[in-house]
Amino acid sequence: MEAYLKIFKIFLSFKGMFRFCTAVVVGVSFSMAVILCTIGLMDGFVETFHKGLQGQSGQFYFYSDYGFFEFDDSLKENLRKIGSREYAQIVQTQAFVVGEGQSSGVLVYGINPTEYSNVVSTKIESLKKNEIVIGEELAKRMGLKVGDNLVLALAKGNQNISELPLLQSFKVSSIINHGIFEKNLRSVYLNLFHVQNLLKLNNRINLVMFNGNQKSNVDYNNYAEEIKKDFYNTFESHFSMRTFWQEYSSILSAVETEKFMMGLILQLIVVIAVINVLAFLIFIREEKAREIFLLRALGATLKTTHIIWYSLMGIIWLFSSVLSLAWLKIFNFLLGNVSFFRLPPDIYHLTGTIQLNMSGKDYFLVYGISLLWIYIICWFGLLKYKKLSVLHGLRREFV
Repeated sequence: MEAYLKIFKIFLSFKGMFRFCTAVVVGVSFSMAVILCTIGLMDGFVETFHKGLQGQSGQFYFYSDYGFFEFDDSLKENLRKIGSREYAQIVQTQAFVVGEGQSSGVLVYGINPTEYSNVVSTKIESLKKNEIVIGEELAKRMGLKVGDNLVLALAKGNQNISELPLLQSFKVSSIINHGIFEKNLRSVYLNLFHVQNLLKLNNRINLVMFNGNQKSNVDYNNYAEEIKKDFYNTFESHFSMRTFWQEYSSILSAVETEKFMMGLILQLIVVIAVINVLAFLIFIREEKAREIFLLRALGATLKTTHIIWYSLMGIIWLFSSVLSLAWLKIFNFLLGNVSFFRLPPDIYHLTGTIQLNMSGKDYFLVYGISLLWIYIICWFGLLKYKKLSVLHGLRREFV
């Protein structure tokens, strides 16, 4: 071990070594961080999207193909059979928010605040007969604040389709943020019983949101398949079930595909950074060629020198990996605190900030592939030594 350390010292004792080595470590670490940041940004996008959607819809919802229906005891029992204890009855309809010189189409959710707050993460404490809860983006667009009044134009239903819409004034009781741009712009909440009275529905509803028996760390796709199977085996055929993310499934699928393709493309950055490692290797080899061949002449085997080379490359990789974690901290801070780095909400659907979200698998893949590239480049860089004899090397360096 002591002999290896002495050889290490000989290899690294030249002018400018520290600056050169530092530049190589910074380059490789930055390339690692860029790939991890890209993967973490996309995973963070999906996680934030899921939270935002669950904040408004719960995990699942079902409806009848026949339209409005009564949520009787038999349906409640069916929910219990598939493992659901939390549900919320909803009347969902469309309307227009009418303001001075402008209007906006919205989805109206008639809810029972207690039931609804048990199912979703967005809490609505109370909702009186003449009150309405709106999203942040709608409030900005219509210039509304808590305590203001707004007018909703509601359709009266198919039986009175020839009549004018029903105009009702409501007081804004609170303004909420779902985390999803479209939800903040297009969703409003009214008291369930008041909506049923306005639309003459009696006790009928057209939507039930519910949660399964798993709350966190869920593989949503596999879990949804299990719930769907149980649902369609339990409920009558005219009921259909949807997951909370189904409305945006194409976007989420595109993100997964993009993550895979970007991971492949960004490997080019690692390759370019590793070329700097090759330059560093060649520089040491040329700078210390005389000492290397002298060591070979004094009895050091080719295997010994190769172990030193590969150990040196491993140390560069280790320092690069540690420094990449610092780069990730910087990127995460910029995403959360600098507006320039925030995603446009009307394009990417999110209104809040995204935090990088990497799993252990992501770190293993990025760091493992980087180490593999470094050792491949190192192997090519050492081919020349395998072809040169000790005598030829000494003659070239000392004559």
